[in-house]
Amino acid sequence: MTSTIRNGAELSKDLKEAFLLAESAKIAVAFWGIGAADLFESMDGQKIEIICNLKMGGTNPGVIRRLIDNGVRVYAHDQLHAKFGMIGPDFCFIGSSNVSANGLGMQGREIAGWEELNVVLRDAASVAECNERFEDLKEAACRVTPDSDLLSVAEALWQNRRQFVSANPPKACSAVTLWKALQTDPERFRDVPLYLTLSRWSPDEESEVFSDAAHNHAVESFGASYGGYENWKGLPKVGTFIDFEKKSTAPTLKFNGFWQRSQDRSEFKFEGSTFQLAFSTNSVLGFAPPAGQELTELKSAFLAFLNAMPKPQSDSEQQCIEAYTFANWLRGRGEDHIT
Repeated sequence: MTSTIRNGAELSKDLKEAFLLAESAKIAVAFWGIGAADLFESMDGQKIEIICNLKMGGTNPGVIRRLIDNGVRVYAHDQLHAKFGMIGPDFCFIGSSNVSANGLGMQGREIAGWEELNVVLRDAASVAECNERFEDLKEAACRVTPDSDLLSVAEALWQNRRQFVSANPPKACSAVTLWKALQTDPERFRDVPLYLTLSRWSPDEESEVFSDAAHNHAVESFGASYGGYENWKGLPKVGTFIDFEKKSTAPTLKFNGFWQRSQDRSEFKFEGSTFQLAFSTNSVLGFAPPAGQELTELKSAFLAFLNAMPKPQSDSEQQCIEAYTFANWLRGRGEDHIT
């Protein structure tokens, strides 16, 4: 028997590789969220079975609907809290990780910094034993269909939990700041959908009035924490953004906070323009927003990075950079670019 200890990000990578090679999968994980369906893109959905918990408000019903639409057989077990699964004949895992970062109704951004621990087992005997446990759970579970009342109830529970989480956001507790982590630990950001975004624009009274009106429309339509990126078609549909803007009249960048997107609500229309919908958050990967001298240094470094990169082929005034790419550039440059 070969076993490996993996954290959440490492397990996600292992799962993606296993799905590429396997023909079938069975996964019993209590809570499912944003990005879960993406794990299964390389496999026929009809060869996948999952068991989830829809009763606790910790599973995103929109994700479950998407899995069902893709042919996945979904079962609901009201007492499930386990996290294990089998992919192919000789790969299984057992651990603490939910499928995606937003189990427990937390939409990724609030718990992406939580520390997870999992064991990956690569032998047929372990797969067989896990399969027995899976079949026992499935026998006690209910099949979930597109028109099932289970999903309607789950939607109400999910929304209630989302409201609680929004009103009681977890506090960032990392002793290392985001800026320090970007400079010293690029691997922390590998395979993490975290980006730095920059919008450049020349303000005038008309454009500022329109921008304010569009923001107010997003707030009225979706909630106080929502906003949008105007006509940014290449913006990732799922991810968290360290957002900056650069007005032609301003000497430096303006930091607009952390924003996140999910596939559940991807865009909205306003007066002929398409806006990529996003919602604000007060932490990312457990980090609080940068402030003071660290924010000044981050803005300076980001501008230096953009100036060092090849100019975009298009005339777009919008740029989106993976945090992992930026962090590796910082590590290679040291601190000589900071002013």
